[in-house]
Amino acid sequence: SSTWTCITHLMLPSLRAGATTQSPCCLLGGCRVELVSSKGKQLRSFTLKECGTKAAAAGGPNETRGMFRAHLLEQLADMLPDDVIRYNSCVTAVTTAQGKPQLQLPNGEVISCDVLVGADGANSLVAQHLGLPATNYAGYMAYRGVASFSDGLPLPQDTIRQMFGAGVRAGMYPINDKDAYWYICFNAQEGAPRPVDAADCVAEALAAVDGWSWGIQQAVNNTDPDSISRAAIRDRWTRGSFGQGCITLVGDAAHPMTPNLGQGGCTALEDAVILARQLAPLLSANSNGNNTRKGAVDTAAV
Repeated sequence: SSTWTCITHLMLPSLRAGATTQSPCCLLGGCRVELVSSKGKQLRSFTLKECGTKAAAAGGPNETRGMFRAHLLEQLADMLPDDVIRYNSCVTAVTTAQGKPQLQLPNGEVISCDVLVGADGANSLVAQHLGLPATNYAGYMAYRGVASFSDGLPLPQDTIRQMFGAGVRAGMYPINDKDAYWYICFNAQEGAPRPVDAADCVAEALAAVDGWSWGIQQAVNNTDPDSISRAAIRDRWTRGSFGQGCITLVGDAAHPMTPNLGQGGCTALEDAVILARQLAPLLSANSNGNNTRKGAVDTAAV
């Protein structure tokens, strides 16, 4: 896949390895997709190899790999100098002064940048600064988590399972032979009351799939409640160029999308590789002084 090509390009060796218990990545070899109903009926089952003709035409092959997002972030962070990442620094405003982007922090500090790349998610403050329209609520909420199964997974390790009910969808796939990613999407009015704590989130997720089989309730119960995420699903059709001068966007900040194709994080990685290819030659060839570097960045197609 193009996303795995990006990871290979970034030289992340531990992610390229195969997966067993607690390893960071799993290649679902002859991956099978199961489409099932909430009432226990299998609707369709097929392998990715059956999609081979279209995949080859698109530059295939099709493949599915599961990994922990935390492992990916750790690998990316390890490639940087120790003093580059600054944690717990919420940005409250984005401005421009003398042609340079500036970030305002809650303590009043202002950080001046040569280049600003907004990777701050669907509700991006940088996207707002660039004048992009607000995201659109897709009409449903999503719970997501990673369940651990000491006695074995509730589905074959080479299988992606998607479940369909009335106004509710769910699914899961293995990350390794003990852990599985899962999700539950359910229709909801925008602005509906939120659960007050982690226990209420678990209760709401279980209620959405009440009476379902296929291992989805077991997955919710086998997940640390504090690690379960709940989010309103939003998207925006971003057309044409959106960067301005030395400010641009990547990932959900640029093109927030629904999770139906599982391409949000994948596309963000592809964004990062393309942007790095644009910026790296400019920054390395013009590293003798800030003014020269700034002029080079101004000419980049970001």
